[in-house]
Amino acid sequence: MHQSSPFFPCTAFTRKHTSIALSFVCALSLFASAAIAQSNASLEYPSSASGAVEASSNTIARVGGSGSLFSDWVARSTVVVAGNNFNDALYATTKGTGYDGVAALFIERADGNFICTGSLLSGGLNILTAAHCLSNTDGVNITNRVTAVFFTPGQPASVREFITSSATYVNPAYTGEVIDAHDVAIVTLGAAPSLGILNSSYSLYLGDPFTKQARVVGSGATGTGSTGATQPGGFTLGDRRTGVNTVDFSWTDPRFNGAFDPGVDGFGFADPYGLVADFDDGTSAHNSSCILTSLAQFSWGSSARCGLGFGVNEVNLGGGDSGGPLFINGQLAGVASYGLSFGRGLGDIDGTLNSSFGEFSGWSSTAYNAAWITSMNTTVPEPGSFVLVGAGLFALVVIAKRRNRVS
Repeated sequence: MHQSSPFFPCTAFTRKHTSIALSFVCALSLFASAAIAQSNASLEYPSSASGAVEASSNTIARVGGSGSLFSDWVARSTVVVAGNNFNDALYATTKGTGYDGVAALFIERADGNFICTGSLLSGGLNILTAAHCLSNTDGVNITNRVTAVFFTPGQPASVREFITSSATYVNPAYTGEVIDAHDVAIVTLGAAPSLGILNSSYSLYLGDPFTKQARVVGSGATGTGSTGATQPGGFTLGDRRTGVNTVDFSWTDPRFNGAFDPGVDGFGFADPYGLVADFDDGTSAHNSSCILTSLAQFSWGSSARCGLGFGVNEVNLGGGDSGGPLFINGQLAGVASYGLSFGRGLGDIDGTLNSSFGEFSGWSSTAYNAAWITSMNTTVPEPGSFVLVGAGLFALVVIAKRRNRVS
């Protein structure tokens, strides 16, 4: 998670739709290989540059023809902070403060190993995450196993619970497009977590999310809004960060006059409905939501989204945050899906899709997907069969590499 910056998934691809070249960066961090040994509780990463855990970078999308206001936009799936120090206690998710149901996910897929984030649903057996965390670019589930890493409340920071999945499910309406309203999935746990974590499971927010303050949580890449994501995510409590933002709009809002509708020289052919927020630095120059909704070809008028954000409390998504929660009033309103930039002309501080100021983050709406999510949620067994580990008991060693795919 970047303080005042966005997060995205790791998988990347490019698709051409006539004049549109669409590419996307997953909010996953990719691991080429992983070895689990019963020896050390902390997660250890190789110190060399080649071993750094990182989200892969991909061009996201170019929309419109030459000369179009939207002719150079990129989007990807990946918390970055607005403040100057992403390790500030302001962004910490201390145990027992409402985030115990948020897990880091180690995902073993047919094409490699990834990190995402997920949230324990009410009932305590299922984790809600992003479909792109589990599937390929065609929307097909290619996951072999998921290990959920929870941080046990009432125990030292180093004590975690590792629970493997018994099944994984991708919303059948998900197409694999970068911007897809149905980018949600379920990981069913093979055992229930401890009681403290069960008590922090979450229900769905079904109210109106727009213009509401929302809280973002993720275990992915981090950095600051000025630099974008610069540090990898991971599986320790210190890697999980939080901050706030405002849900500005959806791409399907009628005041956009159909500019982002499927197949209309927009983001592709999937339903683009979702919850969108910009990453503000408190200036009008990088207030991308205001710049966009104030354009003459749109019909926002006096309702243009021109708030200047929450100062150092504001955050954006980063690689590995994919699948993480967007909370409104303590309930799940969204699932982290992608990051997006329209370039410097529409507010991006550096013109590069990297979770910096002036970019957008997108979440799949839980209300929009509530029927499927509810149908897949099941009752939890009694807790007690999880694996509880502390310092000196568990080590996860990962080697990360960058993966790019063009299709």
